[in-house]
Amino acid sequence: MRKYTIFLFILFGLVLGRFYMTEPVRGENFELYSIVRNTGSENLKDVNLKLYIYDLGEMWVSQGYTIQDNDHDVLFMEWDVPKNIKQGTYLARLSAGNDHERDRKHIFVKIQ
Repeated sequence: MRKYTIFLFILFGLVLGRFYMTEPVRGENFELYSIVRNTGSENLKDVNLKLYIYDLGEMWVSQGYTIQDNDHDVLFMEWDVPKNIKQGTYLARLSAGNDHERDRKHIFVKIQ
């Protein structure tokens, strides 16, 4: 069983690389870009970005992308920030993936 799990990881590898976002968010439009790498040997379909801000209990999801095997793509997410969110710095989880693979990073989102 363990060999099978390792094989799947090698076959379908997804790596969330660098990310870029408008800093800080000023109560309007939030844009986030991330480089996502497919290190596997098969195409990955319906790959999306998800941003979950813990203190707000809210998640935003980008559209789905297809990333070719052994290639990378820049994924884009846009969020219209509600006016009622308090200013501050929020811990968030940024993830990229589909139903089979997902990679995560924690980031800080500053809202002014």
